[in-house]
Amino acid sequence: MLSVTYAEGSGAGSGVASALVAALAPGGASVGASSLLLGAVGCGALWMLRRGKSRPYSYPGDAIPAEQQLKQQAKFEPGPKRSLKAGWRPKAEEQPEEDLLPHKVAGQQVWVFDHSAGALMVVDQEEPSFDPVANPNSGDRLFRAARLAAWKGKDKPAKEAKPASDPLEAARQGFAFYQKIQCDDGQWAGDYGGPHFLLPGFVIAAYITGGLTKTMPAPYWSAAEVYLRNHQQADGGWGTHLESPSTMFCSALNYVALRLVGAPADDPACVKGRAFIHKHGGALYTAPWTKFWLTFLGVYDYRGLAPVPPELFLLPSWFPVHPGRFWCHCRMVYLPVCYLYGRRFAYDAAADPLTAALRRELYLPGTEYSKIDWHNHMFSIADIDNYSPVHWFMKVAERIFAMYEWSIGPWKFLRDPALRFAEEYMHAEDMETNYLTIGPVSKAFHIVTAWVAAGGEKDALAASKSKAFRAHLARIPAYMWVAEDGLKVQGYNGSMAWDTSFAIQAASEAGLQKEFPEMCAKAWGFLAREQVRALPEGDWRHWRQPIRGGWGFSTAEQAWPVSDTTAEAFKAVLALRGDVCLGSVGEAPPFPDEHCF
Repeated sequence: MLSVTYAEGSGAGSGVASALVAALAPGGASVGASSLLLGAVGCGALWMLRRGKSRPYSYPGDAIPAEQQLKQQAKFEPGPKRSLKAGWRPKAEEQPEEDLLPHKVAGQQVWVFDHSAGALMVVDQEEPSFDPVANPNSGDRLFRAARLAAWKGKDKPAKEAKPASDPLEAARQGFAFYQKIQCDDGQWAGDYGGPHFLLPGFVIAAYITGGLTKTMPAPYWSAAEVYLRNHQQADGGWGTHLESPSTMFCSALNYVALRLVGAPADDPACVKGRAFIHKHGGALYTAPWTKFWLTFLGVYDYRGLAPVPPELFLLPSWFPVHPGRFWCHCRMVYLPVCYLYGRRFAYDAAADPLTAALRRELYLPGTEYSKIDWHNHMFSIADIDNYSPVHWFMKVAERIFAMYEWSIGPWKFLRDPALRFAEEYMHAEDMETNYLTIGPVSKAFHIVTAWVAAGGEKDALAASKSKAFRAHLARIPAYMWVAEDGLKVQGYNGSMAWDTSFAIQAASEAGLQKEFPEMCAKAWGFLAREQVRALPEGDWRHWRQPIRGGWGFSTAEQAWPVSDTTAEAFKAVLALRGDVCLGSVGEAPPFPDEHCF
């Protein structure tokens, strides 16, 4: 991604070079010697972890060895699945109350529940509309039905397409249908769900910060329950994503989410889910991200976490493991997590009957929560999840951090400025992304951090009225999507720019823009409007490069452009820039030459 190019371009030797410069500077001998020692140790550790190979800091890793790869396949029980209540419909997102957000919303598709529209939105209600045995992915039938019903063109949607005589005719028939499901602003929206670790974060965040129905109306959580039930597998667990076999990572998360949205402990789905979790050792053996959420919910203990100290942000920027050198998605999740970790925030689970029950349910029968040896489970993980074991050097480093956290520290003179910086950094991310943040994982964490920073632990009512918290709640619908399998959280706030770019390219390369001028003009207009105009000089304090001129995966307001979407969107814009089809819907959005360079 554009935002990490400078980090990836830094070699391990740059840390040593910076330390040498500091050592040679006037009056910098003692400081420089310490920096040189730290840099040498850090660079040596990185060299060892990379086994001497030259790799960038954001190197994703080698292929997983065959013996460590997942052996199982996802398996679902046959039979009818839960169906949604009638009444869901998509609409363009509207600007919330005045001055709540720093920028205008892009008008992406969001979902609302409306009883009066029920008859229109029901699709095949007589038959189970979702069958994960046949395909665990949704067919996005609700959204397509809504767009087809709103189509005002002369040719009505055909039930069956006629066989095409040649490839061009096949493309022509495809666009004849595709134009009917295009959104009014020119984009193509759709179900961008898949990962099963996203929805539980929003459920837990809402529960912690005041209760589910105070953040979103009850129908949203009922639809979320439908999704959770529909994607539970035959063994009782949930996969990391739609097609994944069950993992402890997402089984514990989704079990908790199912309980929080209202399923009782003796519900058959909960009984099966609990049996799967217990079979693999209980919540002590789930993955780190799960342990974070369980800790913030108050049903896991901080002593059982691998430390996430905010003080790393106080290190010199050249230091090899400074968070500014992390891959951007890693850094932007680390940021709110280290803030909550540094404050030791936890929901008062003991005072809540439901979360107090989860303290029993998530662990093996007979386990006393108060007597668990948390420190010894810092790196515990079930065998089915352990396909990339933690390196011994990382374990040593985390143990040293644990000594700082629980034996000799944390030191107030370091912890306080680190927390202040993290709070300032999160505010900058909120403002730069119009309260979307970089993605759904960080978004859910930011809901909690905004509430905590506003004093939620002492005065929940006042915190819920804070501007930042209300702004975050206003953008939750941007991540939610409803399909025949229920309500899910998307992997981004959509994939509109990406999908629309390829649609325009396909039409242009097939020479069909003249046959579908309105469709192409609307799509081109969407991309022209969604070119990022923000941060022309970057935000170097927070490791953001200049991003003006790029395109993000979804919308410009999300403000995290990526190189591949920029390339595809730019190609699409250039393909039709100046084409006569752009005059078919009135005056085209301006896209002067300076926007190209």
